[in-house]
Amino acid sequence: MFRDSHIAITGTFDTRCSTGEARVDPPFPEIDMTVTLATDATDEQLEDLKVQLRWRCLVAATFSGAGTKINEIWNVTPA
Repeated sequence: MFRDSHIAITGTFDTRCSTGEARVDPPFPEIDMTVTLATDATDEQLEDLKVQLRWRCLVAATFSGAGTKINEIWNVTPA
């Protein structure tokens, strides 16, 4: 189903929480999660993967649970 995959995450960090200037919730207000994937999955299987990634990926689930906005970017190529 998958030939190659890579997940990269970048985001913004409100430094006021680490410097003690202010209590910031969440300290990471927004992140971009880029998923690069080579697969022969059907569109339906790919949509299911996207849903599962949101709760199976510990990083995505942690940020989401903290109130961080996650922008998903999917780069999918045929395997």
